[in-house]
Amino acid sequence: MFEIPDLKGLETLDENALKLIKSEAYPAFHKKNETIFDIGTPCTSFLWVVEGSLRVRLMNESGIEMTLYRVTPGQTCILTTSCLLSDQAYNAEAIAETDLHSIAIPQNLFKTLIATSTGFQKLVFENYSNRISGFIQEIANVAYGTLEQRVAGFLFNNVLDGEVEVTHQNIAAELGTSREVISRILKKLEDRRLVTKSHSRIKVLNPELLQRLSTNA
Repeated sequence: MFEIPDLKGLETLDENALKLIKSEAYPAFHKKNETIFDIGTPCTSFLWVVEGSLRVRLMNESGIEMTLYRVTPGQTCILTTSCLLSDQAYNAEAIAETDLHSIAIPQNLFKTLIATSTGFQKLVFENYSNRISGFIQEIANVAYGTLEQRVAGFLFNNVLDGEVEVTHQNIAAELGTSREVISRILKKLEDRRLVTKSHSRIKVLNPELLQRLSTNA
């Protein structure tokens, strides 16, 4: 039996659910860049992140990857939820972006809690619903926005103290394209004096115009 860390959603769990988690779940640790699950592997446990971040991604045959979403402290992985509920294998890959600490709830316990605990149901499906809403927005961005708009939006949303610490390859992996394409778009933004770029850092010169570019056709 172990002590459950103080996580968002913990307050929704009833006493019996907490007792089961304390007695049957276990802490899971992954090192930075470690693969947590891969395409085709079975899902054996439900991960509830305590510390760190994991990134779920897809990669095509040419090696071009796209980030689907991240899971951060207090959150759960919706692909894991889907696989556990449907008894299907994973169809994407997850990588630990940092050293990762999670609570691992075994498959049988997950199904017991889903069937018997309204608090656990609320925890799982609220997270699922919120993530699906984000997916719909991302699909709209891909379907109706240009790649230049998406790059501008990425930079605007990740700027800190006027800069974004990121490589061209990192942006490509986030948006599902190649590094060469990202480099060409950044050059255009630099020519328009919206940003200046280096190997691993991009300085945002005009965040207002960058935001406008990200939302205008």
